[in-house]
Amino acid sequence: MSVVKPIIIPYESKYAEETLEMWRNSKEQAIGQKEIHSFKNHVSFLNEILIKEYQVYLALIDGTVAGMIAFHDAEISQLYIHQDYQGMGIGKLLLKLAKEQAKESLQLYTFEVNKRAQFFYEKNGFEIIGSGYENEENLPDILYQWKKGEKEMKSEQQYYEEGQTIQVYMDGMSTLKEESFEVYNNFTLPNDGFVEELKKHSLHFLTITEDWCGDAMVINPVLRKLVEASGLEMRVALRDADTDLIDRHLTNGGRAIPMVLILNDQGEIVGKWGPRAPEVQEIVNKVRAALPDKDDPTFAEKQEAMFVDLREMYRTDSEIWGYVYESFKGTVAEIIGA
Repeated sequence: MSVVKPIIIPYESKYAEETLEMWRNSKEQAIGQKEIHSFKNHVSFLNEILIKEYQVYLALIDGTVAGMIAFHDAEISQLYIHQDYQGMGIGKLLLKLAKEQAKESLQLYTFEVNKRAQFFYEKNGFEIIGSGYENEENLPDILYQWKKGEKEMKSEQQYYEEGQTIQVYMDGMSTLKEESFEVYNNFTLPNDGFVEELKKHSLHFLTITEDWCGDAMVINPVLRKLVEASGLEMRVALRDADTDLIDRHLTNGGRAIPMVLILNDQGEIVGKWGPRAPEVQEIVNKVRAALPDKDDPTFAEKQEAMFVDLREMYRTDSEIWGYVYESFKGTVAEIIGA
């Protein structure tokens, strides 16, 4: 389907049946149960009640109702997107309309089972302020609020869109560049069929990294080779340039890198990997265990020597590269069902 910019119009009753077909199908998809009201009663609700209490707008694509929103200056009552047009930014466009006309804040409910809606609202600046069963379906729901003027959280997809490609990033590295390219040029992808399988899926990857990181020195080149061979794209977010991102993806409470986020074609996180393959983590644990206590006067010197030795191992040991590949492959394979 080609991407066409939707036309936003005030609701007209001639679109009632089409709007409700979209609404009911989208809702059933989201919560896993059919609409409890008859179609006839639903039409009456839309045309006689909802449009009197709320502003109702439709998003049309080539004359088809692709989405709808009902809101007033403090609340969003309904927001649904046609199943065939989800992931195209229509929901964000309709949400923007409501935000522009809000006085100070907007509140809305969504079903607890609707994880996709929760991701969407949180990505667009809404925060959870309550929960309950405030609905006819008697399902647990979540109360969200958005406040005008508050900084909205940048999504992982936005970080991806703003990031450098892994190719540009590696070309511009100021530290460990030579070592990174040595890994990249010498690592050979296994002939295991995974590249061909990965080509069938619309994934993209965001690595949170820094060029001084020894683990990134081996991991980024290995993953770059896999992603390139699969015809996909990998981009880079620098950890220390904006720690808001890494703080959402901590490892045991720490900002360990690299952390690789795996996103689908709708910009949603479907998985993540890092900061090390389990086998590599075991090697690091053994090396660290041999260090003296931190209050030992030789600790700093021996720790630095440990880092030098690890970097050399990462640079030259193809078994390490294989551990990285197989671990990352396992994570992605679970996501795509390979």
